Amino acid sequence: MKKSSVPWSLKQFNRMYKKGSISFDHPIQRRGNQWNNLQKSLLIHSLVSDYPVPNIYAVVDELDGKNVYFILDGKQRLMTINEFLNNEFALHEDTPSVTIDGEEYILAKKIFADLDEEVKEELESRTLTVTKFDEVDDDEIEEIFFRLNNGVNLSKDQKTRAKLGSTLVKYIDELCNHDAVKKISGFTKNQFKRSEDQTIILQCLMLLSDFDYKDFSTDEVGRFAIEMRENFDKGYKNYIDQLKNIFDYVVNAYGDKESFMLRKINFPMTIYQAKKAMEKEVPVNLFKEWSLKFKKDYKEVEEFPYKEYCGHGTTKKIKVIGRLEEMDNHFNAFIKNF
Repeated sequence: MKKSSVPWSLKQFNRMYKKGSISFDHPIQRRGNQWNNLQKSLLIHSLVSDYPVPNIYAVVDELDGKNVYFILDGKQRLMTINEFLNNEFALHEDTPSVTIDGEEYILAKKIFADLDEEVKEELESRTLTVTKFDEVDDDEIEEIFFRLNNGVNLSKDQKTRAKLGSTLVKYIDELCNHDAVKKISGFTKNQFKRSEDQTIILQCLMLLSDFDYKDFSTDEVGRFAIEMRENFDKGYKNYIDQLKNIFDYVVNAYGDKESFMLRKINFPMTIYQAKKAMEKEVPVNLFKEWSLKFKKDYKEVEEFPYKEYCGHGTTKKIKVIGRLEEMDNHFNAFIKNF
């Protein structure tokens, strides 16, 4: 591993990004849009005011015949700078004014194009220090990422991402971007932001692969991620392909938003039930009819057995197995009539 530092002016960074010499798409990275408008605005204020801003860390690798900086740490900062320089957001109304050469300038509520020329020049001339790593492997990248984020408020779901490694996380991201997750699931914006959809997908794979899980906690999901990474060539790719096929079946069955059967607590159970339905060659329209019946009974039947395994402690193994079994019992009773 080789490490060195280079200076980037914001103007230079923006130019490099437009040329494709900078990428925010290293698989180990968190998703973007983690900051609110005030956080973004205070970063811009810090840069104009010349307050200290932490270093950027990047891995240099070749892509399409040219060296590209894949950002490991500093993604939110650079994305914010890029968005602001391209007039994609206005500064928060509480953004303080700045003083340049004895004159005060207002920043609040302004996009980059609306700033005074003196402020634009001051901002674009600011320099960030970029620490770059050359000739690093996946294990070294994972270790760098963990050490850079030691003490940072990463969620456990986001930390699991690093455990997956660069190759495997690409497959998981494909599943995260499937319509079954992105378009018709019941995941909330905050759950997507915290990478909880990634965790639910890994729970689905735990069920498909017959992994001997202790519970459905994020710690156990992290253990499974390491198991997948270390033994990927022993059939885990087949489970990923199988899950894609199940997702296709579910999308065809529901066709539109399904906020109950595909909400966080029910998602792995519904997906596993869809697997069983596919094995029994149950048509998608019949699977949807069963889902409507299941939802109706859940809401209207006071002592609906499935409810016993919801509520507090839902990640415990006994609760997970209980939900799987009760959903399967309901499904089997329903399709007997057809």
